[in-house]
Amino acid sequence: MAQISISKIQVRRGQEFQTGIPQLDPGEFGWAEDTENLYIGKRIVEGAVDDNNTRILTENDLSNIFSLIQPPGNLAGTSSYQYRADTQYVHSTTTTISTKLDNWVSLTDYDPSLSPSFHQSQGHDITLSLTAAIENLYFQGGSGGYGTVARQDARRRLIIPAGTYFVSSTIDLPPYTSLVGEGADLTNIVFLPSNDGQPLFRTVDAGGQNFDDNSMDMSIHDGQNAGNVHIEGMSLLFTSTNAYNAVLVSLDQITDVNIQDVEFSTANLVTSTNYGSALRVRSGIISDQLLDDAPAGNIKIQHCKFHNLGSAITQSTGTINRFFVTNCTFNYLQTGISMWSNDPANPGLIGGVFETSRFERISNQAILLGTPTSNVYPHPGYSISMNNSFKDVGNGVGVDGNPISDNPPPTSVRTPVITFNSDGNKSINDIFVRQDYAQKAVLSRDPHFYYNPYISGPAGIQNDSVYRRELSAPTNDLIGFPLNGGEQSITIHYELWNSNTGYSRKGNLLINIIGIDPAGAYTQYQDGDQVGSITDNYNYSYINKVNDAVWSIDSSQAGSHNYVTLQILGFDIIDVDPNQNGPYRIDYQIKQIS
Repeated sequence: MAQISISKIQVRRGQEFQTGIPQLDPGEFGWAEDTENLYIGKRIVEGAVDDNNTRILTENDLSNIFSLIQPPGNLAGTSSYQYRADTQYVHSTTTTISTKLDNWVSLTDYDPSLSPSFHQSQGHDITLSLTAAIENLYFQGGSGGYGTVARQDARRRLIIPAGTYFVSSTIDLPPYTSLVGEGADLTNIVFLPSNDGQPLFRTVDAGGQNFDDNSMDMSIHDGQNAGNVHIEGMSLLFTSTNAYNAVLVSLDQITDVNIQDVEFSTANLVTSTNYGSALRVRSGIISDQLLDDAPAGNIKIQHCKFHNLGSAITQSTGTINRFFVTNCTFNYLQTGISMWSNDPANPGLIGGVFETSRFERISNQAILLGTPTSNVYPHPGYSISMNNSFKDVGNGVGVDGNPISDNPPPTSVRTPVITFNSDGNKSINDIFVRQDYAQKAVLSRDPHFYYNPYISGPAGIQNDSVYRRELSAPTNDLIGFPLNGGEQSITIHYELWNSNTGYSRKGNLLINIIGIDPAGAYTQYQDGDQVGSITDNYNYSYINKVNDAVWSIDSSQAGSHNYVTLQILGFDIIDVDPNQNGPYRIDYQIKQIS
């Protein structure tokens, strides 16, 4: 019968720490059982470069392959690397691996325990490691001192990898701090405040002086003031059980700030009561109202999201010169942007621009500037709200914690959508759902509708949109204007025409609506008498027109529903009968001093 012979290949083996590795014959293997290292022998006489054993790498070496290089780090320091060397159209030069790795710095460089895995990085408290990294990279106490070449060389964008981390105390941001995450909902920093007013991040000057110890004013004069802070690509969150009016980022006496692609919110919100502010802006006092003396400003907030908080942006201390909010989203807030001052020497915000943002489901004002009361700050604010949209704003909060919808609208006095309690401010091409709904309610004479103003205070309201109405009766309600308690001057540029009859009339209306004094002397608002006047400056041509159009203000809804209605009348039946002459139409634009 056939016989099968099975042989086992034996490898020399032993204990490397006890006896060392003996000289192996050429091609002979040696296995160290204690260190799990594998060697093979070689000889010069057979063509090898030397007679030393050569170690063979195994799976155990993959965890830290650079440790095998002697001296340590030699491979990264001397081995060459060329970016996309295999791509013909990329003509990069050759560098070293260590140079390539030193091009960026991560929080993991200061906390090796952090995992690069998003799922394995949940729940780490990074208060100490993030503080250490910021101090080492940006703080004056670092090598070389503030403003020196050595300190400038240390500054880099600090990358915070994806994960959910906790911070339990305030972290200071010196000048030139740049924190960059992997993106909102990927890099999540959850703040655990312990008292009201406590910030997660707080800007300080180059000496580490903060706003609360009243020591930052001096740094303005020696060029070491807070500035050049950048935060990008992360979510900054309160815990779902937070009950403190704390702050996520406190921008204190700082210039040149850029915050972009950041989400400010409350994590996993389980209650309808929201606390805390996303951004707080503060500055020291100035000697006069000159903008050049303002110690804080040029702050840019771009592509950010604010939701499920008490307020988005607050400022009530000092003067802020130039504050820009662009392409942001605000929803589920008690208050949106509130920036004001009660100090005659410090006018609060000057030169703010709020544009192309969306405000939804905000209980109180979306934007409040000037003073927190009906008093008007004497210094002009020169701020602009432009191309924003406002929905379900200023309607208060129901007992269940949900904002009251504009449909159906509230039947009592609510908050204006925008309040300008300072001079020099204006709204340009903003969209108010409250205004759109009111137009339908005014034309239908909805008995349950109460017209709360969408803008209050001395402001210019410019609406370049063109609205068209088809006139269908001898008397036509055109548009309603809410009463805001003050004087209003309204200019309407219009075109009125009938293409069948050749009637064409173009002009400008100047409408004067009187205000209401606190003593209630204007009883006309209660009894329905006219409370305004109209001047019409126009030119026209017409064919086959018996009666010309006239304008009137109907104030019958002023006392009970808080608005007056602009009417166009004077048409007879033959004029508006589409079977006779076809419809009359009017296009109009509105500009207003509120």
